[in-house]
Amino acid sequence: MFSTAMQLTRRKTHSRQLNRNLLAAACGALLLLGAAPALAPAQSSVFDSGSETSIEFVRGTADLLGSEALVPVRCNGEQGAACTGVLTLSIAGQKHKAPFSILAGTSQDIAITVGDGDQLSGRRAIAVARTTQSSGRTARSSEVLHFS
Repeated sequence: MFSTAMQLTRRKTHSRQLNRNLLAAACGALLLLGAAPALAPAQSSVFDSGSETSIEFVRGTADLLGSEALVPVRCNGEQGAACTGVLTLSIAGQKHKAPFSILAGTSQDIAITVGDGDQLSGRRAIAVARTTQSSGRTARSSEVLHFS
């Protein structure tokens, strides 16, 4: 019973994280399309599109939860900026992608569907985060991650 309760708690936590990731990606897409001024009050400048941002991998591991990998990252940049882009995990020749949008100075786990997580425990993946810059170019961060 204890195991079942823990699994339900993990699934609920994972579901909330996934919903936050999807919401953040949608907000990031709106920012890229220029819809932010229409959605925010005129005096608010939560997102500063003029600063450079990059993703930092917090540690060299990713947690497996069911069919998803949770990759902990941090957005580096000036206060008010956001890291918006795509995280790609390459595992044994297969690529798995997930969009992200994270405020500068904050950390978040990005959930990526990778298939059967039980088979990946102890394996490695190459993680590449591409963050869109205000200039239109892309900043690239990469790391070899171990699944735990």
